[in-house]
Amino acid sequence: MKKLTQLPKILTKQRFKKPIYAYWQFWLLVFVLSLGAWQASIYIEQWGDGARERAMDAWMDNWIAQREAKDLAIKAAYEADTYGGKTPQETWDMFIQALEAGDTDLAAKYFIVEKQEEERESWKKAKERGFIQLFLNDFRLIKGYRMYDNGMMFEFYTDDIDGGPGFVYTLVLNKQTNIWKIYDL
Repeated sequence: MKKLTQLPKILTKQRFKKPIYAYWQFWLLVFVLSLGAWQASIYIEQWGDGARERAMDAWMDNWIAQREAKDLAIKAAYEADTYGGKTPQETWDMFIQALEAGDTDLAAKYFIVEKQEEERESWKKAKERGFIQLFLNDFRLIKGYRMYDNGMMFEFYTDDIDGGPGFVYTLVLNKQTNIWKIYDL
């Protein structure tokens, strides 16, 4: 066995002939790669944020398109709606006559377009349960009315009923056809 009196050649051999800082190409490459990695992380982060924004924009555009389509459908329905009278009293009388005749489908047509389907179902159920006459009795207790200053809203009202508060029945003017519609009972 050999005695170790000398260090192995690999440890004694000078690996670099110049000091490490003298290898400028190496350091330039390290700097460029670091800069590239930093820029890539910024781009990826911005792209990710942009993806969320693009998704939100697409959702909002879709929602706006649906809303505009719904608004156009409602406007068209109002333009085609001819049920009602030229005065609030005329519409109210037509509504009462429809209920007295038991025609709940016709009675529902005197409501604003957005509520007609809901009212059709409500009046149908009231008829099935025998409540139409109760409503008609309350409707006959109207004591007064009031036209709003803008001329587009009208209210019938009752006094107290059976010790409880009275009712207010609101009608609005359909601007497209100049016909009065029931807004709320």
